[in-house]
Amino acid sequence: MKVTTFINTRLIKKTFLLLIVFSFFSLSAESENVFYCTSELATGFVKENNVWKTNDFELERWTIKFNSDYTKAEGLTAKPMNCQISYSFKPNMIFCVHDWGSHESLLFNKKDLRFELSISSSGGYIENSPNPDTSSFYAGRCQKF
Repeated sequence: MKVTTFINTRLIKKTFLLLIVFSFFSLSAESENVFYCTSELATGFVKENNVWKTNDFELERWTIKFNSDYTKAEGLTAKPMNCQISYSFKPNMIFCVHDWGSHESLLFNKKDLRFELSISSSGGYIENSPNPDTSSFYAGRCQKF
């Protein structure tokens, strides 16, 4: 009788532990908002033969992951972007930027799932460096995973 009680107690403890672990994973999965985004427009500035001009860029795809309250976004750049709702009269518009010196900004509509991504280079048109870099702008739509 004691062996059976011991085995049942261990089984109950393991089952309880597994329930806690699975609950944690399901909560963390629900706390993220993941979108598959494709650009429909892509343009920017390039320097050819020492002359700056606008140019079409290749269309891109990203998987963007927001946290539950849309204050962080990952998937577009090397580090997460900080986000906020910029205007109280536009509660679906999320604006994201870096706070670590990069030059990317994202405008995302969480209702219509449209986005604009701006990538400005400090080595581009304004700097006029000997090895110029490009600045680009993308706009498109997303689908929720």
